Amino acid sequence: MRASLDRDGGHLHRAFFLLRRLAFRVSISRWLLLLVGVSLIGYAVFGVEYFLIERAHRDLLKKNFTYIELESYVRSASTSHQIAMFAAAHAGAMPENVVRTSAV
Repeated sequence: MRASLDRDGGHLHRAFFLLRRLAFRVSISRWLLLLVGVSLIGYAVFGVEYFLIERAHRDLLKKNFTYIELESYVRSASTSHQIAMFAAAHAGAMPENVVRTSAV
């Protein structure tokens, strides 16, 4: 049975050797240009992600404000309903102007 090159590290050694040869053939200015390019792409991706997250956060705050406003209206309507129900149940025992004010 033939021994695998992976087991004795042949593939890894050959890949490392080819990478070293490539690194010495490319000038340092090209490596720096590549590094700058990758950095700029990273900043662009970060900027787009930040913009999308900020926009989603802004939308969430708008929805939250709408929910809080709606909840305030529901509480106000509930309170008005309770006052009207109390005034209707006890209309005979209360003065006429109090019943009128409660109805308004």
